[in-house]
Amino acid sequence: MDLRQKRLTAEEWDSLEIPVSTNEKKILNLIYNGYHDVNISYNETLSIITYVKIKARNLEVYHTYFYNKYFKKTIDALLDSKGKKGAQKKRKKGGKLKKADQIRINNSDKKIELMKGNIFEFVLLNIIKKFFQDDKGKRSYYYYTLSQLLNYKILNVNTLLMNDIKYLLITF
Repeated sequence: MDLRQKRLTAEEWDSLEIPVSTNEKKILNLIYNGYHDVNISYNETLSIITYVKIKARNLEVYHTYFYNKYFKKTIDALLDSKGKKGAQKKRKKGGKLKKADQIRINNSDKKIELMKGNIFEFVLLNIIKKFFQDDKGKRSYYYYTLSQLLNYKILNVNTLLMNDIKYLLITF
């Protein structure tokens, strides 16, 4: 039995000192939290509210604001093109946003434009556009994709947009 101490080689030193990457930390945390809760789910997909980093005070006001600012025009245009104007439910107006939140949202408009491909609501909106543009060819593909995406558990997804998508799927 050799009890002498010796210097570690570079390879041994590197194998001991490599920190765990962030992706591995997320997986390890999921495994750790799943020990007590076997129904745990984790999804990193960003909704627009999560991207802008708005606190969860009165989410319905923010959903209404974002819906009117980003999604309403597109949804109305799609419904008009198919002759379904006025089929949506009338929306009651919620409270008003605070000035600080309006400034934060207006300042992040450029970033939102750049990140549209990664924000869940805009991904859904793009698929809806493709659903209406494609005449019969891939319509069932887009329908299935939308129906599956609606089942995802994503934090703070715009409820007004989700309701409109469900309406469109039922109607068409």
